[in-house]
Amino acid sequence: MLWRSAINNKNYHGFIYLIIFCLFFGSARLSFAQPDIDPAAAQVQFLGANVPPFSWLQGNTVTGINIEIVEQAALSLGVPSRSDIIPLKRAMKMIEQPGNFLVGLARTPDRESHFNWIAPLVPTRIGMLSWEDGSISSSPLRGEICVHYSTPMESWLKQHNHPDYIVVKNEDACLKLLTNHLVKYWFTEFHLAHYLIQQQGLDNNHLIENEVIMEPHLYMASSLNTPDSVIHRWRNQLEEMRKNGLFEKTIRRYINDY
Repeated sequence: MLWRSAINNKNYHGFIYLIIFCLFFGSARLSFAQPDIDPAAAQVQFLGANVPPFSWLQGNTVTGINIEIVEQAALSLGVPSRSDIIPLKRAMKMIEQPGNFLVGLARTPDRESHFNWIAPLVPTRIGMLSWEDGSISSSPLRGEICVHYSTPMESWLKQHNHPDYIVVKNEDACLKLLTNHLVKYWFTEFHLAHYLIQQQGLDNNHLIENEVIMEPHLYMASSLNTPDSVIHRWRNQLEEMRKNGLFEKTIRRYINDY
């Protein structure tokens, strides 16, 4: 072997040089193979729910008010990003991965301590909506109220021990039940309801806004493990965009009289 030959030939200097060469260049090779990466410059993933006009999948494109705002922020910061529409329960688990952000999460008291609330994106008005078009259904009611699952609205009904409501997988299902007079009320965000009705080609004049129950803001949020430096960077960028009127311009592209 090489080391044995070196010793047998009493080539001690060569042996020492060989060891030093291997240690120095071997460690140098490792350091070049694993460079430091700035977490702030790595790709981020925006996770939104299927709640138009705030975020939804249109064809193969993720779009919506909230999505446009955060994607513009990422562009301004020079951070590559991707956006996905994910069911809320699954998104809340994915947020624990570094670089993942929830987009459009309603800030409510029961969620307050579970997330870092980076910045508000849009205000909301949530309450009971009814449908009055002069027709009457011959079928029995499925329930008094329709509500989307895993939302602040469902939590509110549970907390107030409401005895008669139906939980569905998406807001479109509630709209269908309401317009077919199979529920009395749709408990949802008012702008969302008007937008879906317009998209369905229905008459918004038949939608009656009843009681407003809550008015939370929709936020960009992250896990509690997110470094403060990352939070402040995004927060400052979003605040600058708000001051420059970019939030308002984005909202008006979807809803003129928000």
